[in-house]
Amino acid sequence: MSSFPLKTLFFAALCLAGRSIHAQDENYSFNKGDWFVSAGAGFPNQNGLLLRPVRKELNFEYKGSGPFHFKAEYAILDNLGVGISYNRVAFEASWKVNNPDLAKAFDYRLTYASNSLIIRLNGHYPAAPGLDIYGGFGVGLKTGRPKLVSDDPAKKSWAFPFTFPLGAEATAGARIRVADPLYIYVEAGLAKSFVQGGLSLRI
Repeated sequence: MSSFPLKTLFFAALCLAGRSIHAQDENYSFNKGDWFVSAGAGFPNQNGLLLRPVRKELNFEYKGSGPFHFKAEYAILDNLGVGISYNRVAFEASWKVNNPDLAKAFDYRLTYASNSLIIRLNGHYPAAPGLDIYGGFGVGLKTGRPKLVSDDPAKKSWAFPFTFPLGAEATAGARIRVADPLYIYVEAGLAKSFVQGGLSLRI
């Protein structure tokens, strides 16, 4: 039997295998040219930790908002993405403080909101069809200025300086396909929250 048919069959088998592998790659959850938009919420509201010194004050009340996370990412390669991340967190706290000179308790109210816009670079590992594991970091800008007011005539209000305007984040996580193009995502790291999760849409 001639070796020519064997070489032909071997070459055809390689072509079929290559096409099969390529078809499988297309089932992965992160491919060059993909867009992902995500929205989620995180835990905890880290800024609330700043209130520990006043949590035992009279009539202390606290209300937190967020952290909320919104992202957009574009796959520039099959394992590399670039995107932006917008994050917001806020809180409001109130309590009373006794003024011994006036023999009266006065109201104090502290409000704070912080927003950040981060440019991110993410590395991706397509672990299995429908599962994308990734990690990344980013830098950008953030805003935030606490405001404390009181009806105590001796202490009307305090003006705080703006926080450092540069922001950064670093997280690792995974996207899991529910039903294409819908995914759920979970992340852990530093991004105004230690843990976050939400929904992603593949475009």
